Amino acid sequence: MYEVLNELRTKILLPLLTAKAKSFINRLDDKSLADVKEIKTFLLNEFRLTSREYRARFNAATRGHDETHALFASLLKNLWGFYMKSHNCEKFEQLFALIAADRLKDSLSAPCLKYCLSVEGNKVLSSSELAAFANTFDANYSPDGGIVVGQS
Repeated sequence: MYEVLNELRTKILLPLLTAKAKSFINRLDDKSLADVKEIKTFLLNEFRLTSREYRARFNAATRGHDETHALFASLLKNLWGFYMKSHNCEKFEQLFALIAADRLKDSLSAPCLKYCLSVEGNKVLSSSELAAFANTFDANYSPDGGIVVGQS
């Protein structure tokens, strides 16, 4: 499409950054500031968006009245791409499992979700694993998160 010289890319990008992003990149050296890929990687690490945040932003995105449909579609595509990358999701089967697990998480109560996320840690649980942990929580804890005492 349009080829922009590498030397000009950062000069075009920097004025478009938010004040918060500009304050972050002030810590970069001159060599890093000359490379758009380094700036992108640095900012993504600084903002530390989680996969849940990417999905929430994707679901909450609305097209502004001064935004073209093409620009909005690009935003949605980027948010979904970052979401998939955050889960190392590259195949349809992985995407299918990810969507099913996320939908299941959406249906859990706050205490149950907190429990499942703590068990999940950095590993992404399959929907069947997640369902098993949610069932274990429901069998052993009350809806407010307290431990269920034996019933007579």
